[in-house]
Amino acid sequence: MIDRTKLSPIIREAVAVTEAECGRVSDEQIELLIRKERGEITTKDIIQDLKKKYME
Repeated sequence: MIDRTKLSPIIREAVAVTEAECGRVSDEQIELLIRKERGEITTKDIIQDLKKKYME
C-alpha cells in the first residue's frame, strides 16, 4: 500500500482531482503516476497499457 502522505504535491493534486471526479484511485494507478514523474515511462506508455487492459 502506498503512503499517500509521502507523494509529491503534483501527484497528490492529480489523485485528489481524479478521486473527486471519478472515484477511488488505485495504488497501481498511483504507481504509474510516480513512474511517469520519475521519467521511467511516458504518457504514451500509460495510454497503451490502458488500451491493452480495457480494449482487448
